Amino acid sequence: SLKVSFVTFYLFFMLTFWIAGFDIIYACYDLDFDKKEGLFSIPAKFGLKKALVISFLCHLISILNLVFIALFSNLSYIFFCGVVISSLILIYEHLIVKSYDLSRIETAFFTSNCIVSLVTLFFAILDVLFL
Repeated sequence: SLKVSFVTFYLFFMLTFWIAGFDIIYACYDLDFDKKEGLFSIPAKFGLKKALVISFLCHLISILNLVFIALFSNLSYIFFCGVVISSLILIYEHLIVKSYDLSRIETAFFTSNCIVSLVTLFFAILDVLFL
């Protein structure tokens, strides 16, 4: 019999909503093309403001799932520190991208998300190694 921990599902949902959130941000770059070609991307269907709200909601769900991982796994406060840092970076991502100014999308998309993944991994490894 296959036994799967609920933490596995939290990780799945964390990653799914994190990727969806940053993909929606990056899709804002293609708004004009998507409209012209009749594509149904989130920004093309709902507009930039709503797309960024949807992206933020995706990231909030992702953060919530990170918190669930911290609470329901065998990881300790060390991992939770990483969750806090990653959450702040995700929030920062939404503070720098505005519907009227997409000039910082690359910073939000590439830099912030690389840091989130590395911070989460680093603190998970640190937690496993030292506790």
